[in-house]
Amino acid sequence: MSKLAFVFGIPLFLVLFVGCAKEEKHPIPNGCVDVELYLDYPEYTTLKNEGCAVIAKDPYDCNGYYGNGVVVFNQPDDGYVAYDATCPKHLEKPTAVRLDGDGCGFSATCPHCNTTYWLTTGYPAEGYPLKRYRVSSQSGSIVVYN
Repeated sequence: MSKLAFVFGIPLFLVLFVGCAKEEKHPIPNGCVDVELYLDYPEYTTLKNEGCAVIAKDPYDCNGYYGNGVVVFNQPDDGYVAYDATCPKHLEKPTAVRLDGDGCGFSATCPHCNTTYWLTTGYPAEGYPLKRYRVSSQSGSIVVYN
């Protein structure tokens, strides 16, 4: 019986211990994000292509941290993802990332610290990822919210 308890007890303990680890807070606080994009608008038509992205700023709504906008990326075979455009490495000087490859690439780079973020995951080589937001899409429109 003790061998059986050992075989099942240790993995169960590890799952519970690792699963209960405290989640690290993102340096960009939850703020006001409520952006709706229409894919038939000229500034967003590139989002119809997989692997392309835009930085959206809605003049009437909330636009992420410090109003730097929201990066919306059409992930190949996986729909849309959205991130706050603010680089989380230096919030004392909030700077928006710039899309690489004229918006049809898989990365964005901060012009202040030269950190490159992969738009498929939002992660750089090291450090915090871009803050991710929720995305809903249907009938030619994309809604980004938190």
